[in-house]
Amino acid sequence: MNKKGFELSMFMVASIFIVVLTGSLAISKAVTFADKDYSFKENTVQNIQLMVNTLVGVPGDVIIEYPLNVSEYNFILRQNSVVMFDKGDLESAWVEDSFFLPNSYFASGSLEEKARLCLFKENKNIFLRECENEEGTS
Repeated sequence: MNKKGFELSMFMVASIFIVVLTGSLAISKAVTFADKDYSFKENTVQNIQLMVNTLVGVPGDVIIEYPLNVSEYNFILRQNSVVMFDKGDLESAWVEDSFFLPNSYFASGSLEEKARLCLFKENKNIFLRECENEEGTS
């Protein structure tokens, strides 16, 4: 039995396996990034991050309503990030974007499957919660 031929065959099998594995991982990632829902989540968390940055620069108390219906999603506003996810998503599937607040500012809040999302700035505190309707009740 020729050992060189045997080693070459094992090398080729391993190479083919690595190429197939790499290709399938690349295709999987491409499909994930092309997913409409993922893109919507990425854009939404970036928009909320920009809204928080805007609130820091605006004097006085302010309320900003996010203009799109977000009733299918959940949100968490943390001190330095905003997170968006579907109910039942694993934490590894959550979409998150970071921001930096000045030392005296505080950010918090959450929203679970509500259509209207608002950011409230009261003094140096920023809250994410459901928007109040015209009568002043949630």
